[in-house]
Amino acid sequence: MDKLNTTIVFSAPIIIYLLSVWGSKQALIGVIVYLVWMFAGLDEAEYQTKKRHDRRQA
Repeated sequence: MDKLNTTIVFSAPIIIYLLSVWGSKQALIGVIVYLVWMFAGLDEAEYQTKKRHDRRQA
């Protein structure tokens, strides 16, 4: 799964740029989806880190 996430992180800006060349509406949708995906991934990583930290203290 890490390889997939890394691929998406590095390819998404290129795809969004190509969509912006094609049409601004598609690029806006791409930016919104990318940001939502990125923030959801960050929240998940923070949750997993907090969960590990809580286990170590117990």
